[in-house]
Amino acid sequence: MAELRERLLRKPGGDREFVSILNAVVSDGLEAVSVACELAVEANAASSDYVLNVLNRFRPQPQLLAIAAPEQLRLKEAPQANLARYDALLKRSACALLALALVLAQLPLEVIHGAA
Repeated sequence: MAELRERLLRKPGGDREFVSILNAVVSDGLEAVSVACELAVEANAASSDYVLNVLNRFRPQPQLLAIAAPEQLRLKEAPQANLARYDALLKRSACALLALALVLAQLPLEVIHGAA
């Protein structure tokens, strides 16, 4: 923690960042904060954001509860990727842009640039 403190105090606002790290000792414990500080020093990422992120990753993540969907909302057939439809849309938009470019190429420059 001392190494991280020294690095933080070299930059503006580093004292406030270190205080936010010290506040994490209350909720996460001294050992967890010390390990998070060591990881920050090893990663050359001296910031409270990094340390607090590491601490958050140490915490057990809540388990998601499975919710049974009503029968009306269940899929009758699994979705399938249809890349041919996507490709067709891309070709149509490319053709439209090409047609617009050809039309603009035939107009006098005064019309395109709005000169009177």
